[in-house]
Amino acid sequence: MTRPMIDSFIADDTSLPSRWDQLVDVIVVGAGMAGLVAALSLREQQLEPVVFEAASEVGGNLRFSDGVINAADPKRQLRLGIEDSPEKHLSDMLKVGNGKGNQAILEHLAYDGPNCITWLEQMGVPWQTHVVQVAQSVYPRGHVIAGLKNGERGGQRLAQILYEQCQKRQI
Repeated sequence: MTRPMIDSFIADDTSLPSRWDQLVDVIVVGAGMAGLVAALSLREQQLEPVVFEAASEVGGNLRFSDGVINAADPKRQLRLGIEDSPEKHLSDMLKVGNGKGNQAILEHLAYDGPNCITWLEQMGVPWQTHVVQVAQSVYPRGHVIAGLKNGERGGQRLAQILYEQCQKRQI
C-alpha cells in the first residue's frame, strides 16, 4: 500500500506536467476514508473521478485508526441478542453532544449506518461476527474488521481494501 493512487505532487516538483489534458468529471482531493469512498461512490454513479493524494501512502488518518465503524445495524445485532436501532443511535449521539449536533447530519449518520456497513461489505470489507461497545455508546454497535494480520490496524486494512477497489475500477 505504499504506492500512492496518483504520484505525490509537491509545489516545486519538476515532474509536474506542464499541461493537464485528462478529462474527468470530479477531482477528489485526498485518498483518506472520505476520498476513497467518494471516488468509489462517484464511479457507481457512472462518473469519472480522479484522486489526488499528497502523501506517499493512501489512507490518511484512517491508517492510524482501529477502523471500527460505529453504526446501529439491527440485522446483525439481533443475531447477537442486541436490540438496537437507528433511533437509539441518534438519541445517543444527541445525548453525547448535549443536543448541539446538526440534527439532519446526525439523522443521516444514524439511519444510513446499516447501509454503509453493507456497502463496505460489498466492497470486500470482512466484518467480525461480533460487535463491540465503543466509548460513550450505550449499545455494542462497533463493527470490527476481521482477519487482521499480526500488528495490522483495522484502519490500515480498510484503506487497503478501498484502495484495491479503486484500482479495480481504474480510479
